[in-house]
Amino acid sequence: NCPACYACLGSSHQNIGLIVLGGSIVSSASERLRSVHLQALIDQISLTFENHQLQRELRLTLDRLRAAQQGMVEIEKLHTAGTLAASVAHDIRNILTTMQFELENEPLLASSEMRFQVNRFASLTHRLLAFSRPASLNTVPTQLSDVIGKVIPLIEGQAAINNVKINVDIPDDLPPIEADSSQLDHLFVNLCMNAIQAMTTSGGTLEITGYLENGVQILEFKDSGVGVSNEAMEKLFNPFFTTRATGVGLGLFSCKRIVEEHGGTISVVSEPGQGANFRISFPKNE
Repeated sequence: NCPACYACLGSSHQNIGLIVLGGSIVSSASERLRSVHLQALIDQISLTFENHQLQRELRLTLDRLRAAQQGMVEIEKLHTAGTLAASVAHDIRNILTTMQFELENEPLLASSEMRFQVNRFASLTHRLLAFSRPASLNTVPTQLSDVIGKVIPLIEGQAAINNVKINVDIPDDLPPIEADSSQLDHLFVNLCMNAIQAMTTSGGTLEITGYLENGVQILEFKDSGVGVSNEAMEKLFNPFFTTRATGVGLGLFSCKRIVEEHGGTISVVSEPGQGANFRISFPKNE
């Protein structure tokens, strides 16, 4: 039989099909031309089969890649949960150690100290709850000065430990905004604690300022800490990005999510070594 009669389909010499096109012996120029045409047809069919096989292998490879990526995501989630648990356990241990020391050595002052440490517990709870997304926002007219007034006692304990002074300048006559106050609690605690942690080496000042700008309500959290590098600035609100060895990288990501769910925006201005200023813009009331 001539080469045009039987063909191994696939340039890799792997038998993936068999086609029978003819069985005559080449005996003339026309037959030779016919044989060439048949060979060209066979080559095209072979390429089609091979392309189909490559596509099938590519789909299988992509499926395995997706499975591997999903596995990596699950591993990252477990790693984050472990890091978060370790961080929370560390904070709780520090708070309990202080409370135990005061109870044993200064029983008359224990009540005041316990209130101080319980506020630290409350602050920690707000930071954890900020990581979870609420089923729906329960928005009502809310005064930012009232929310900040509730948050400050929760963070004063940690601020005192880090030698950080907190100054608040939010006029009481600012118009209320439509907001979920519990979510704002989580947001402000996270921003304050982030600022305090940026001033752990030698203390500093946290300035919280509120004002109107073209009818838009602005709230700023300005610290005198280490600032943010240019490289970190672009990733600052990304999930799992952190510049601290013990950080989880979800605090500022959670802050951004809460602000955007309220229809606002959050930005930061910072120079390394010159502190950072986080600026939140809330939408106008309709």
